[in-house]
Amino acid sequence: MIIHSPVPYLRKTIVLFGLVIVTVGAGVSGWRWLTEPPGNVVLTNGTALTWVPCWFEVPLLRTMHCAYFYPPPDKKRGAVRLPVVVVRNRLFVYDDDPVLYIAGGPGGSSWLEKENIDFWLQWIERNDWPHDLVLYDQRGTGLSEPKASCPELIDTARRALAQNLTLEQEYAKAMAAARRCHRRLSAEGGQLVMYSTDNNARDAHDLMAALGHAQWNLYGISYGSRVTMEVMRRYPETVRSVVLDSVYPPSVDAILKWPALVNNALERLFRQCRLDKDCSGLMPDLRASFTRTLARLRREPARLEVTSWYDDKPLKVVINSHRFLYAVFFGLYDRQLIESLPFYIYSASEGRYAAIKPLIEYYANMVLDESLNDAVYYAVECHDSSRFDRAAYLAEANKYPLVARYVRHDWASDICQFWTRHHASRAFRAPVRSAIPTLLLSGEFDPITPAEWAKQAASHLTKSHHVSFPAVGHGVVDSDDCAPDVVRTFLASPEKSPAAGCLKDLPKVRFTQW
Repeated sequence: MIIHSPVPYLRKTIVLFGLVIVTVGAGVSGWRWLTEPPGNVVLTNGTALTWVPCWFEVPLLRTMHCAYFYPPPDKKRGAVRLPVVVVRNRLFVYDDDPVLYIAGGPGGSSWLEKENIDFWLQWIERNDWPHDLVLYDQRGTGLSEPKASCPELIDTARRALAQNLTLEQEYAKAMAAARRCHRRLSAEGGQLVMYSTDNNARDAHDLMAALGHAQWNLYGISYGSRVTMEVMRRYPETVRSVVLDSVYPPSVDAILKWPALVNNALERLFRQCRLDKDCSGLMPDLRASFTRTLARLRREPARLEVTSWYDDKPLKVVINSHRFLYAVFFGLYDRQLIESLPFYIYSASEGRYAAIKPLIEYYANMVLDESLNDAVYYAVECHDSSRFDRAAYLAEANKYPLVARYVRHDWASDICQFWTRHHASRAFRAPVRSAIPTLLLSGEFDPITPAEWAKQAASHLTKSHHVSFPAVGHGVVDSDDCAPDVVRTFLASPEKSPAAGCLKDLPKVRFTQW
């Protein structure tokens, strides 16, 4: 019997084991190279970007990086820290031109809290844009620091909803709460002047520079579109393409336009009901039914209890005429509610208030939405708008008899008189002129950023494409299945008009039948 020495086999085993170790080591190094973020950055102007472990659990096979972004320090106003989340498009692909998502508001959070990350993962899968996505909270929003806020306003609004207040009384309570908040923030050293579109646009540019990509695609929604357009104006060399969803141009003075916004949003709804055979057949004059409902609720307010989205306590709501008007107005934000609005108006006109609970629930929770920072909202809106001219505002309100009594004493106009002494320059409110390829998206029923504003902005953008989506309210990409395809087509070839096939078959509004 021949006995084989174990030495050769041991040598082979050692060699193979060594190869495995080298291979694994190379794999780990390669994995880290592919999945770990680059090093921390400090720009010459003092901007800093520091990578940190994510404050949420990163899913398996999904590459995500988290950081804190520090705009240039200001000795008078202190340091600002903004959270950043980078979501890689594919495991082994690093795009040279990411998408920077610029959220709305002003004062709106980007929803980067750990309980909201699943929303973004689903959003990315649904949109399937072939780019990395960069998310961040603007100053004073979400997880940013410092964060001045006005809980006084939320508390006042919750109590007011349960009372039958006149519009003037409700405005007075909101005004008093805003003054209390302003005094408190001022006493605490809150630097409200740091919240402005100027600073938000500068932060966006500095964040892009710190992340190190030469070219960017910008997606700005609602107020985020205003920040985006300011980036286009100031820093065009960094921008490959732009998507403006629910467009809010800097040339628009929203405070002065408020009466027209409310009136025109309601008139669009009435007009579309007249044009719809089924809707007009059941309710030949929706406008008349609406005005009768307002008159009825002025005489006899209704009471409902609806579910809170924020805690376990139900919300008690007194539905009077001005709250019903604004409930219908806010309902035009949401595509699903739009389809039911004629039904809700008809039901209310018949005194069947239990049928309108979904509308009132949406309205009450919108009023109490703490993800929108009121302090930042006032600081930015009051700064961006021109100095308030009461005579001009009243003249504007009186143009629209349907809503004049409800907008004549608008609270935001008065708050601006004490909230800020700083106003944007005329240059800021000039139209943005640019040759950057831009896609503008509008919803037909959008009550707060109507399609006319997008058309106005597009007239100064030489390489722009405007697409209006029927049956849609505010936030087109989040409301319509075709919109992500249109954006994807545009991002692939920004110089060309987006030709997604779904544009040929955009459905018209289909009002709920009853």
